[in-house]
Amino acid sequence: SAIVPVYWKETTAPGSNGSFNKSTLPFTISRSATDTFTMSQYDWRTREVGSSESNPYPSFVLNKTPIQDIGLFQNRLYLISQETVLMSAVDVYNDLWLESAFYNTQADPFEVFADTQKLNILSYSNQFDGDLIMFSPNGQFMMAGDVTHTYESAAIMTVAQYESDLLSDPVISGDQILFATQYGSNAGLRDFYTDNYASTKRSRPLTDHVNDYIPGRIRHLSTSTNIDCLVALNSTDKSTMWLYE
Repeated sequence: SAIVPVYWKETTAPGSNGSFNKSTLPFTISRSATDTFTMSQYDWRTREVGSSESNPYPSFVLNKTPIQDIGLFQNRLYLISQETVLMSAVDVYNDLWLESAFYNTQADPFEVFADTQKLNILSYSNQFDGDLIMFSPNGQFMMAGDVTHTYESAAIMTVAQYESDLLSDPVISGDQILFATQYGSNAGLRDFYTDNYASTKRSRPLTDHVNDYIPGRIRHLSTSTNIDCLVALNSTDKSTMWLYE
């Protein structure tokens, strides 16, 4: 009799649901014609192997916590929620599931936490000097860019503990990140930069000498590196702009 080859292939557990409610996840905006853009739901992949135990939903889905920020780092899409950074599969931005329920690969999605003694809700992120920098109201955090992050090696390091007011997103200006802070009922500015001599991240106050210059809180920041200035909008006077040079 002929030998019939037998193949073994992983699949999902019977009755398991591994799909996302796409209306609650980030959308895409694509250019479809000259000066025409289309917003649509992203085609997030469904679970193809395992069950809710061996290949679970991301923690922000299980805990029903909001996505605070989104970006790209090391050829992965990342989503930030609370103290957690979820990284997609390498080069497959819509894949948030493990490839196998039995083993992990270096390209698999993973989650990493800002493991500190304080509660740190990560609210802003951006690539800076090759690193992924994240801000919470209580400090600044980093995923180093000179390390390939995987489920085995990923780490979020605390690099500074300066308070910030994240009503406005920090902005990158040249070789520094500028962010808002508070002087009681007034607003101020600090910078965040890389000290190349000490190979560390540092921050300096920029407005200590005029700490009552901007009343209320800063709600928006914008910079121009061509003319070396920053414009701030505050929360109490929508007809005024504050300029810092």
